Amino acid sequence: MNEVMKVLTVFASIFIPLTFLAGIYGMNFEYMPELKWKWLIQSFGWYLLLFLLY
Repeated sequence: MNEVMKVLTVFASIFIPLTFLAGIYGMNFEYMPELKWKWLIQSFGWYLLLFLLY
């Protein structure tokens, strides 16, 4: 049972934050300041990298 809980914890720690981000950024907003950023993709990539390395 302990091994099963370890595997489920790993899956949850990976997919719960991804689900949260997809839920927030998947919504249709009229005003999102990030959409007007010149370097949107690069900045999102850096934030994601910092989050994953933390």
